[in-house]
Amino acid sequence: MSNLSRLIFIVSCGIAVAAAFVAGRVSTPDELAPVKNAKQFRAELAKLGSSERDFRFEDKRDALLLQERLAASDVEAIAREFMQDKLLSSDTYGLQMLFAIMAERDAEAAWNLASTLPPSLKDDVMCTVMRILARESSENALAKLDTIEDRELHRSLRDSISHHIDPRRALSLLDISQEGESHSVRSIFATWAKRDLQAALAVLPEVEARWRMSAFVGIVEALAVTDPAAAWELASTNGIKPNRGRYERDARIPVIAIWASRDPQAALEAVVAVREEMEPVEYSRLLSNVFTAWAEKDYDAVFEYITTLSDQTMLYAGFDALVEGYLRSMASRRNHSVLLEEVLKHPPIEETQSTPVRRDRERTPSEQYGSIVFHIMANWTRENPREAAAAAAQLPPEAHFMGTGAVASTWIRETNDFDDILDWLIQTEGNKKNFGCMESMSNTHDLFRKWATRDPVAAIAATAKFSEARERDSALRTIARKWGENNPQAAIEWATKQQDEKLREKTIETVLTTIAETDPPKALALLDTLKLDDANNIISRIIEQWKRHDAEAAKTWVEKSNLPEDIKNRLMR
Repeated sequence: MSNLSRLIFIVSCGIAVAAAFVAGRVSTPDELAPVKNAKQFRAELAKLGSSERDFRFEDKRDALLLQERLAASDVEAIAREFMQDKLLSSDTYGLQMLFAIMAERDAEAAWNLASTLPPSLKDDVMCTVMRILARESSENALAKLDTIEDRELHRSLRDSISHHIDPRRALSLLDISQEGESHSVRSIFATWAKRDLQAALAVLPEVEARWRMSAFVGIVEALAVTDPAAAWELASTNGIKPNRGRYERDARIPVIAIWASRDPQAALEAVVAVREEMEPVEYSRLLSNVFTAWAEKDYDAVFEYITTLSDQTMLYAGFDALVEGYLRSMASRRNHSVLLEEVLKHPPIEETQSTPVRRDRERTPSEQYGSIVFHIMANWTRENPREAAAAAAQLPPEAHFMGTGAVASTWIRETNDFDDILDWLIQTEGNKKNFGCMESMSNTHDLFRKWATRDPVAAIAATAKFSEARERDSALRTIARKWGENNPQAAIEWATKQQDEKLREKTIETVLTTIAETDPPKALALLDTLKLDDANNIISRIIEQWKRHDAEAAKTWVEKSNLPEDIKNRLMR
């Protein structure tokens, strides 16, 4: 080892020891040793417990330690070995780590090696190297960019250096023929505003109209990081309006999200103060942003606050946020029943004829209320389906449809409690409180489709629980159809052994018509082997189905068949 290598190793180890000491951990000599080869590197990556491409490892302390060890290693040799192993080279984030360290030492060598990567890996790795190149010399980075012919790679590399080059130069690199450049424009102006807010604002009128809103959003976002109140004022008074009424592009939305994450009550006051200036859908969305950010910080504070509200718009925006926070924040959430009880105290106020015409994207109070109930009950079902099912049965009429629908769809999707779900669905429909839990929302069909995949025979037996023939027949068709998709031969063999003539015929017919959707000749050939008494009726159904997408082929088959003349004539029409 040369004196320089020893010095690098000693300094690197010293930094790593210091970092570990600060983190409250003393590292062993092995943990500070250089990484020897690609195999060891992969093993070290696996210990970090994450494959996030931007290095957001579960244990950042260990990730930093690994990077320090790589600083004392022959990263180019490791990278070359890493690239030779197909399994190892799938770890894009590992390659990015190696090439970042390599580029810090020799950006040119890193760039040249990265250029040899396969397309699936090249994009992310070359962007990593390009950022380091641009930091050292923007002109060198731009010269490299000019050599890239692949359009998508060129765009990725261009965006990766936009923070390191002159904003006007960055804008000149945009492809004006592409609709998807708005994100790049937004990023360029955000960087520009961080450097010189007034300069960014001054050039805004020169920006092409279709990108001007994106540019302005980038500016106010950058300002919001340091002064959210000033950013809100700028966003509210600038006068740039979103295109085609798409209020989600309003500059105030990203500003309020940043502000609310720091001072939710100040952000809320700012939104309420300009209520009269906004469309209802915009106002509701801004409120939701505030309450969501607040709930993620202090769920209980939001809960206590909204219980004091009488304004329906604010109330429902708050409940929406609680549902979202309820799903995300595991530390301080309330009991499902407590949240549901509070929501049920505030049913939607009936709209009058004087209510203004709503925009297409704006939900009515009833829709908002139903959505809130749905999400509460769905999450409750994920944790305790039987408890949620019991609670759903007691919901008031205005909440019953969405509540029971949430329980049914979630219970079916998340579990295999087929018998219990069916019993509950039948009981719920029998109460007649919620016409539609079984039919309008198609929950029985979803249940039997999943059941038929697991155990079609048991699913067919369960149809006997229905009291009405219409429901039994509908369920049977659903099961037979799914069974026909998964294993038609097994379904036919089972059906031919059944003594119940109606069950046998319906199962065979449904399976054959299912096959006929993709392969009518195969379905007809299979039918011919069964020698059924009502074969002509099934043939007629298959032919009519076939004629809808290939009439000539269907008629040709009929002409060559041994069907009676009267049936042939009818099917040829």
